[in-house]
Amino acid sequence: MVPLLYAICRANPGSKLQWFISESSEPNVALFRMVSWAFGPAIKAFAYCRPVIGIDGTHLSGRYKGKLLTAYGYDADGHVVPLAFALVHEECNETWGNFMKFVRTNVVGSRKVCVISDRHASILRVFKEPDLGWNVDASEALHRYCSRHVVANFQDKFGKSLVPMVRAIFRQNQPYKFNKAFERLYNKNHEACEWLMSVGSDDPQAPNLEIWSRAHDDGHRWGIMTTNGPESLNNVFREARLLPVTALVEVTFYKSVKFFAERRKEAEKAIQSNLLNAPEVAQLLEKRRLKANNHNVKSFREQQKYEVLTPRRQDDGKKKGGRKHIVYIDRPGGVCTCVKPQLTGLPCSHILAVCGKAGVDSNQFVHGFYSAHTLLQTWTPEFNGFGNPDEWPRHNGPELEDTCCNMYANLKTC
Repeated sequence: MVPLLYAICRANPGSKLQWFISESSEPNVALFRMVSWAFGPAIKAFAYCRPVIGIDGTHLSGRYKGKLLTAYGYDADGHVVPLAFALVHEECNETWGNFMKFVRTNVVGSRKVCVISDRHASILRVFKEPDLGWNVDASEALHRYCSRHVVANFQDKFGKSLVPMVRAIFRQNQPYKFNKAFERLYNKNHEACEWLMSVGSDDPQAPNLEIWSRAHDDGHRWGIMTTNGPESLNNVFREARLLPVTALVEVTFYKSVKFFAERRKEAEKAIQSNLLNAPEVAQLLEKRRLKANNHNVKSFREQQKYEVLTPRRQDDGKKKGGRKHIVYIDRPGGVCTCVKPQLTGLPCSHILAVCGKAGVDSNQFVHGFYSAHTLLQTWTPEFNGFGNPDEWPRHNGPELEDTCCNMYANLKTC
């Protein structure tokens, strides 16, 4: 594993690698504790991603019973960008602290970023520590919970019957709709509501809604609610969990190479098709434009303030629409009382309706992170192969004990 990681880093400029080892009683031998690595092309790619990262840990189920920690960003189309990895003996304060400091120092830099994660105690501690670069109270970062993890915790405590109501609460963009959905749950089960209000807060009288609610997020998530969707790195590397550690490292490299090659090809195709925005963003906006055609728009205040009335409709047997929204197109990014533009950086159907009536270019309300050009820049960095083992420079450092029997022996407790 040691020579392989050094070979990959030498072949891919800008790659970062950090070892944590313990002394051994044998000469020129060290005991492995953890290792973190990030590939140079991925570090370059993050500059073009939204300021949001997901972090997660997954069990290794082969001969080595450790954990693989991952950090990843999101491209213009919402696809994950593998950023950093760590091989550790377990998830604990030491390993998550070291990994997140590595991510801050070598991947994210000084950029203020929102981190989405589960509620593992050691992850929560990262955002309270003063010297890791992620202290929330010092405004070094923002922290948000993965909605799927919170829903899973809720289901463990209250069962499945109330889960659809909880998911409805998470889906809401507008505080008005959030309150309505929350009221429905409260009428069904008071204790469930009290539990939900306690998530992320030590004081039931001062709920920390922004840490889990989209409606109270203020746009720091950029609309991203989960870390464990179908394209999460846990799912991408599911089969790799059975492999020996050296093979696992190779998989993180070659999977990343594949990601960049495939996504780069898609981005180049978007540019060749003269798309202004990333393909999936373009599809979403077209869907919203079609919806906007049915909106009724009235203008106020010298064409800068608009009232938009949506038509009533039936959706899954429920009455929807028929509400008025106020749109301001003289404010950066556009502002609407539906809150979607402020939460995601993308225009809602109400802003698109106003643009159609006023003859205004709607693309000015699409944040630059979603452009086809930004998508291409994200995936442009290229990887280099690392050659054959007999071609690698000789490793002069200590050998690491890495057999299944003693790889994690004599480790300090966390």
